[in-house]
Amino acid sequence: MQFGAVYPQAEIGDDPAFIRSFAQQIEAAGFPYLCAFDHILGADPSRFDGPVGGFPSAPYLAEHPFHEVFSLFNFLAGVTTTLVFRPRVVILPQRQTALVAKQAATLDVLSGGRLGMAVGVGWNHAEYEGVGASFATRGRRIEEQIEVLRRLWTEPLVTFDGRDHHLDRVGINPLPIQRPIPLWIGSGPADVSLRRVARLADGWIALLTPEQDLADAVRRLRRLHRGGGPRSRCHDGRDAHRGGQRRSRRLAGDRGAVGCGRCHPCCAGFGSRSGALAPAASRHPSRRYGRAPFPLGLIASSPRRPHRHRSPFVPQSRERCTRPGDDVTVRSLRIVNGSPLVSLQKVNKSFGPLHALRDIDLDIAAGEVVVLIGPSGSGKSTLCRTVNRLEPIDSGTILFEGRPLPEEGRALAQLRADVGMVFQNFNLFAHRTVLDNVTLGPIKVRRRSRNEARQEAMALLERVGIADKAQRHPAELSGGQQQRAAIARALAMQPKVMLFDEPTSALDPEMIAEVLDVMLALAADGMTMIVVTHEMGFARSAANRVVFLDHGQIVEVAPPAQFFSTPATDRARDFLAKILNH
Repeated sequence: MQFGAVYPQAEIGDDPAFIRSFAQQIEAAGFPYLCAFDHILGADPSRFDGPVGGFPSAPYLAEHPFHEVFSLFNFLAGVTTTLVFRPRVVILPQRQTALVAKQAATLDVLSGGRLGMAVGVGWNHAEYEGVGASFATRGRRIEEQIEVLRRLWTEPLVTFDGRDHHLDRVGINPLPIQRPIPLWIGSGPADVSLRRVARLADGWIALLTPEQDLADAVRRLRRLHRGGGPRSRCHDGRDAHRGGQRRSRRLAGDRGAVGCGRCHPCCAGFGSRSGALAPAASRHPSRRYGRAPFPLGLIASSPRRPHRHRSPFVPQSRERCTRPGDDVTVRSLRIVNGSPLVSLQKVNKSFGPLHALRDIDLDIAAGEVVVLIGPSGSGKSTLCRTVNRLEPIDSGTILFEGRPLPEEGRALAQLRADVGMVFQNFNLFAHRTVLDNVTLGPIKVRRRSRNEARQEAMALLERVGIADKAQRHPAELSGGQQQRAAIARALAMQPKVMLFDEPTSALDPEMIAEVLDVMLALAADGMTMIVVTHEMGFARSAANRVVFLDHGQIVEVAPPAQFFSTPATDRARDFLAKILNH
């Protein structure tokens, strides 16, 4: 269990010696991290009429002092050695994106990688007005800002042409130690906010009022991404004085509520004027900062564990931990449990004199998206096809759910129902309608009733965007529509793993996006996926790990941010130079 502290903005004052002493004392007391809130401008009470930001009245005003959060943390980085700094939350749309990227990168470098970012859209229209930023477009703007931040934190030079940002071969130097810096979103429980968290965030800070139900918000968030993930972590910033402490303890006991491996409450009190802090369990957290709530936090996370090509969970967004035992975050919100769903051990496969796979060792966890890339003939498709035994192996072992793959009979048919596959060339039955193609497997193999299978098939066709083509034959569909029908057919079997063998290679460029959008949605929903592709954009945005093969061997395994920015092997660097520069 970990207890963190919140910087007591209202009480601590402006004495640099006292601020330094406060940070050093909480570090010496064993607190692993320090949170500080970000506000630029306070306003007169007359600027607000009625409830704002979910509060009955404005939670802070011009009378409440705030130190600028990046300046504060840079100062504290120089007087501490282990304390992790967590802004809660930077109101990103009212700041210049490139400047935030530079400020955060500088803090990350000067602190030795001790920064965990959190951003939000804010509620204070007066503050937006004062800094000359649009309050009305803040939701749209933050989504583009997050993409730009991550690129500036991972790429030496960035070219980007968006609605609000136009960058032409520019970058920050030095880049941060963490590439990219973990980026959480703080928000309320509105559906639009939770959808943004599910798509973009490394974690969620729940900014809830006492009347709002955290458990319900977590359930809705889990539905949006089908179960959360190793970085699906929740920080409850509600007012704890009305039963929030009991709710936090209950949630901490219900690890399934956030889909995590371990939970630890965060003592997020503003503290007393003396700066003294105590764990939340030791005193009733009813002290207030102005009219703002004294928040009791709940953070759930998974510890880093060593692995070869094995992944108890899959570290992605943080390529290194600041210290052993630090939290690790990944880009996609999905559950990745402790044991591999698929395990390849010393796998070899030859076609005559061609040694297609050489001593392949690879573990794939439930909920993980693994992308296989490499030059033609490197063994990518062969590796993919061995997982459901379309290609039998010569030696080694492949385990699915801890058991060796069956060789024949009903057990093999069951395996292929559990391990769906999407091929390059669709492989739809030309004489059957799209709906019949999708329902055939559930009726014949899963023994579903015809009506039930048709209802589920129509829901899947709606999901992939071709419900209106249900009664068409494959020849009447475009290539992109046929591939989406093939994906729906595979999903109809309710597989535990999806294999994609270059699903876009036979498509025209305009149709590729149709299929990739469906695959990205599956990844966000938590589907376990093994994908052979040459679409590097998909690998960057959806993968937990990139596996680079050459001549039948695994040459390199890395998170996409690391692989595409700083590949570890000369062969991978040469491959990327050829495909990314042309």
